[in-house]
Amino acid sequence: MPSKKFPGKYSNLEKISDFVAKNAQSAGLNEQDVYSVQLAVDEACANIIEHGYEGENKGDIECVCEIVEGEAEI
Repeated sequence: MPSKKFPGKYSNLEKISDFVAKNAQSAGLNEQDVYSVQLAVDEACANIIEHGYEGENKGDIECVCEIVEGEAEI
């Protein structure tokens, strides 16, 4: 189960998106589904930074990707 921690900074959203895309592609998701997952994770992470931490550099975001037979759980 791939996982990675990122400092809670807006500048890391692209790195998180790349990590998620790589794992979603490994799960066999098509291009549109990979994009949808990236969009959802980007919004969730931005909300963590803005509303959960109330600003940057106040905590980490840990992404865990579970891949099971054509599905990716982030």
